[in-house]
Amino acid sequence: MTDVILTIVTLAAGCLVCFAGYKFFRLSLALVGAALGFAAGVLLVNYIASSGAQLPDIARIAVIGVFTIGFGIGAFALYMKALILVSTLACGYWFYTDYNGMLPEDLAGNKLVLAGVGLAAGALLGVLVYYAQKWSISLLTALLGARILSSVISPLLWSGFLSGSAVGSFEETVLGGNFTGDYVLTASLVTVALAGAGLAIQLKTSRK
Repeated sequence: MTDVILTIVTLAAGCLVCFAGYKFFRLSLALVGAALGFAAGVLLVNYIASSGAQLPDIARIAVIGVFTIGFGIGAFALYMKALILVSTLACGYWFYTDYNGMLPEDLAGNKLVLAGVGLAAGALLGVLVYYAQKWSISLLTALLGARILSSVISPLLWSGFLSGSAVGSFEETVLGGNFTGDYVLTASLVTVALAGAGLAIQLKTSRK
């Protein structure tokens, strides 16, 4: 039941950020901040578990909840002051978690390279949004909202509507023999498609 609720909330938040991020930019920034807080909480809980400590379920939920709500409120309250930081961390985490399997063999496993690229891209987008505003707000929110949606849609496509083995073979053919990730190409295509749709809708509706 918890997974279903989390999925519904994630899809609703992703749709708002992706398709209405310009109109509701402050709320969108808060939602992205909350998503970052959730990821940070999960990472902390997993780190504690890997160190041998055992947290009860209620403690794990509490830690993740505090991070999620805290990051969301912080992003909402600080607003433009938090913009570049939120954008930088979101893109850094995105690249860090998604594209490690696409690194060349000599860099395989070095997620810091991807994190650095993501951080740089996120910082650039954040600066553009801060100074250029309208079109860059639409672009940033469309991308981040699409990534939030893709985190739910891509695994469903992989396991439910598509054959995981067939898609995996296709991705390995496209990405090369050193490919080591699950549905990376699928997630990227879903993200690009949703981001393009989100950007188009935002630019069209923002003229009204």
